[in-house]
Amino acid sequence: SVRRCRAMPKKVKVKVKKAKGVKKNQLKGKRRPQDGDAKMDGSGAVEAGGSTSKRETARDLFRRHAAERKKSRAEVAELKKQRMRLPKKGQKDAKKALTQKIKVLQAQLLARHAAEREA
Repeated sequence: SVRRCRAMPKKVKVKVKKAKGVKKNQLKGKRRPQDGDAKMDGSGAVEAGGSTSKRETARDLFRRHAAERKKSRAEVAELKKQRMRLPKKGQKDAKKALTQKIKVLQAQLLARHAAEREA
C-alpha cells in the first residue's frame, strides 16, 4: 500500500491590532512649572532644623530620600575608587580608614532616613 503525506497547513499570520498605549506623561499628570526664583525670595524660608515651614508629603520625602541615596552611592563609589588606587602594601591604615568612612556614611544615611520616616 502507498502512504500519502499530507502537507502541513501553512501558518496563517493574523494581524493583531495593538491597543493604544497610555502615554507616560498622561500617567504622571500635569507638571507645574517650578520657578527657581520663587524659592529664593525668602517666603519659603528654611528653618534651623533644615526643614521648610510647610509639612513635607510622603511622596516628597521619598523623592528626597531617593536623591540622597543616589548622592550617597556616588560618594561611596568615589571613596572606593580612592581606596582601590592606594598601593597594596604600606597603606593598610589608610585603606581601613576609608572603609570605616564608607560604613559610617551608609549607616548614618540609613539611620537618618529611618528616623525621618518615623517622624
